[in-house]
Amino acid sequence: MNRGIAVLAAVALSACGGGVSIKTDYNPEAVPAMKAYKTYSWATIKRDQAVTPLNRDRIITAIDAALQAKGMQKVATGGDFQVAFIATMAQQTDYSTTNDYYGYGWGRWYGGGMSTSRTTAYNWTQGTLVLDIVDGKTNEMVYRSTAEAEVDQDLSPTERQTRLNAGAIRMLEKFPPK
Repeated sequence: MNRGIAVLAAVALSACGGGVSIKTDYNPEAVPAMKAYKTYSWATIKRDQAVTPLNRDRIITAIDAALQAKGMQKVATGGDFQVAFIATMAQQTDYSTTNDYYGYGWGRWYGGGMSTSRTTAYNWTQGTLVLDIVDGKTNEMVYRSTAEAEVDQDLSPTERQTRLNAGAIRMLEKFPPK
């Protein structure tokens, strides 16, 4: 379909249990401030070439739901922290080589045989979603979560939203840090 759906699907695959790599990083000195966060607002999101308006709304909906499940309240402006994201895609190729050996004999009585090798290329798209949380007072990034996965473009809108919701929960699992 389009690149935005692909990015959405890549991040959302976490509901399937595998294939999604999620990494988080944060500023340890900002942990006390993060523990006190109660409100958030969205930073201005630039139009991203990889995300359609439909998918941008799905991503925002998923992140809102994950934050609100943690007790955070969304405000139009001036939240304790701001949220922003960026999505990217990259074409990848993996190679798999299999060797088949056919022969007989053993040890020094080895009689001979033949071997064949076959290399297969697998082309796929890797989607990446980066979620940043910026402190509302200091305007410094305090938390980042990155999700990477193979893109599945054959999902229905409902499957995309469901999987993205699960992905957002995983991305914010360690927020705020303990």
